[in-house]
Amino acid sequence: MRIMSCDSVYTQAIAKAAAGDGGWVTRTGEDRVARVLAQRFGTWDSLGFACRALGHDATDWLLGAVSDDADDAALMAPGFDVKIVQDVGRRSPEFWRAVRDTCGALVGIVNHKHPGLETLRAFSLTTTAFPHQVAEIEAAGIPCRYLPCAFDPRHLNDAVGPRDLPVTFCGSLGFGNVWDAGTHAISAVAERVPGFHWWGPRVGRLTDGLQKTWRGEVYGRAYVEILRRSVLAINRQGSTTVRQTTNMRNFEATGCGAVLLTEASENLGTMFSPWEECVPFGDPNELVTHVRQLLIQPSLTTKIAAAGQRRTLESHTYARRAEVLLEWIRDVRR
Repeated sequence: MRIMSCDSVYTQAIAKAAAGDGGWVTRTGEDRVARVLAQRFGTWDSLGFACRALGHDATDWLLGAVSDDADDAALMAPGFDVKIVQDVGRRSPEFWRAVRDTCGALVGIVNHKHPGLETLRAFSLTTTAFPHQVAEIEAAGIPCRYLPCAFDPRHLNDAVGPRDLPVTFCGSLGFGNVWDAGTHAISAVAERVPGFHWWGPRVGRLTDGLQKTWRGEVYGRAYVEILRRSVLAINRQGSTTVRQTTNMRNFEATGCGAVLLTEASENLGTMFSPWEECVPFGDPNELVTHVRQLLIQPSLTTKIAAAGQRRTLESHTYARRAEVLLEWIRDVRR
């Protein structure tokens, strides 16, 4: 199949690709996209790469890397059997219906709170990493499947230094938004565990401990390097996940060989075996207790990290997800 894989990225990734590039303004759209993808930000070209590895002709595009007009032209381009979009809230239902008319199947990947059922009706198939959304979307008569996030093993190809960071968090923190619970938990670690550091956007009020342990924002390759240097990597979900494990950091932390400490949830056990491949926590005090326990038991830490990485590389890669997704797409096109 000829496939377009389309996602969007933060403006920081675009700015980094453009920085110091005197020819950025005159570069073609395809060249700009390639240069932003080289930052390995977010989902990178992981899905397109996996599709190509399976023998398909897959093209990658990044919404926002060039201009709205260039994005519209790319999305409306003829000749594709399938177009896969990972930022479905970026355009109107009418626009997506027009895109669907240009290809055999339009697939939306919704790894966040969905933008509304009317938008999703424009898609031939939707997938989501939020298990609770599947029933809601299907009840509206829209084909939907549960597809978790994933890890790209190519991140392990780069050389990296020793695991010299005892316990870390990489991601947004701040009170007054959907990350309140996670900010409370990680704040407890910042206040009570020496050696903790975190990187990411400050998106609200922070405690003194979080202010003192903040080390700036990292994305792409630098983000992965932090995880590969971490002994323990904390994860937090947002309130929109409805007590379920959903985000990419679960797979990035384990894939990079750190011990994943993540909030206990209804579906965590379907991804990792607690205390064998990850460490769940229920509240801030429990998180602090687990971190302290692991830091003084290096043999246990090493065992859990190795098992978690093995599970991710066996079960939670983009190659695995692409195999499943492409089979669903074949069913839709039949």
